[in-house]
Formats: sequence, structure tokens, C-alpha cells
Amino acid sequence: MREVKKQTAILGYMARSRTSATFQMFVRMAHGSFPYEKNRAIQNIHHNFGGNIMLTKISSTHRIRACFLTQALLLVLVLLFPSVASAGTLHDQPWLKPTTGDLRRDLAAAETEGKRLTLIWEQVGCVYCKKMHEVNFQQAKTVQLITSKFYPVQLDMRGNGKIIDFDGQQLDEAGLARKHHVNGTPTIEFRDDQSAEVFRMPGYAEPPIFDGVLEYVASKAYTKQELIPWLKAKYLGQGKQPGDG
Repeated sequence: MREVKKQTAILGYMARSRTSATFQMFVRMAHGSFPYEKNRAIQNIHHNFGGNIMLTKISSTHRIRACFLTQALLLVLVLLFPSVASAGTLHDQPWLKPTTGDLRRDLAAAETEGKRLTLIWEQVGCVYCKKMHEVNFQQAKTVQLITSKFYPVQLDMRGNGKIIDFDGQQLDEAGLARKHHVNGTPTIEFRDDQSAEVFRMPGYAEPPIFDGVLEYVASKAYTKQELIPWLKAKYLGQGKQPGDG
């Protein structure tokens, strides 16, 4: 029954992918070929308040007024409820690794354990980050895959903690996220032993797809085949995976 549900999820995902522009963007971003400049709309959404987003096609006067009222309300909330304003924290798992503050050292730690450095970008209040923790990270198979093959370091897309990037540049987490072209959360970067990003999972994925991506990266299948044909071959028996007889 579990396998039937998995195949149903994969079939639905594949069917939607044929006409989904969002899915096509997912694939291009995952393989590092999605032009950052064309993703400016998404970038702007994550860097502006709700009033700006909702009124982008309305007069500039209304847009300015909405922005002012939104920021004024946030200021009042911070002044009246400072403890609430600062109480938000990222979701946690006992197997998530704390960053050393230097991605080069995190990479070395991953290498010492014989695992692949994986950067898991989240932010406070992220609905799909919450779902990832409450659904995906509660699956025994998923946790086993992550803890046995990957070195997962959690980072805050809006954080102000200082981090040294692989090239030695020091930035806060928010600046590092922008440098890594992280436009939304959750976003997961998979790095090789030379710090190069070999694959990226932008956004939330249901457990069958999520696990499929983990296995795809762990087996280094990305060096031989695109993700979708690989998933079809693995889960639906459509075609062969590289190395099959």
C-alpha cells in the first residue's frame, strides 16, 4: 500500500510537471541554469512587505500608504510586545548540525565523516519549512538517508549571524543567502568535496520526491542523468538508470 501511494504521488507530480511553469523553473534552478535576473520577481517578493506586494499594480500613492501603514504597525508591535517580536526561532531536529561560522570548516567536518555538506536554508515563520519538519523529517527513511549520507547544516535566510563563505568572504546569513541566490525557503544546497554546488532543491517537496532527490544526490546520479528521467526509471520503471544492465 505504501508503494502504491508513493507511485501515485510520483505519477501526479510527473503529470503536473508537463504543464507547470513552476516545475520547469524548479528543474532549471535545481541544475543551476535558471538565470538569477529572471527570478527578480521572486526576489522582490521576499524583500518587500506585504503591502508592496499586493498593490504593485495600484497607484503609487496607495502603494506608499500601504507600505507606511504596514511598517508603522510592525513598529507598534515591536514596541508593545518586544518579547514576542524576538521570540521566533527556526524549527530544530536533533541531527541538524550547527554551523562553525565558517563554511570551509563545515565542509571539512563533513569530509571527516565521509558525508556530503548540505545547507538547509529556512526562515522564521516559513509555512513550508514547518511542513518539512513536521512531515518529511518525521519519516524514518528520510532521517536515515540524511544522517547516513549528508552533513546537514541549518542556516537562516534572514539571520544576522556572521558566516565565512567558501571563498573566505565574511557576511551575515542574510547576505550569504543573497550571494548564494537563495530566494525563498526551504532551499537545500548540496555541495561536493570541493565546495561546488552539485544540486539544489528549491521549495518544499512531498516525501517521495524529497527522498528521491536525496538518493539522486547521494548516488551522484546527477553526473549521468537529469532528475526527472532518473525518478521515472527508479519509481515507475520507465526506462533504465545509468549503470543498469
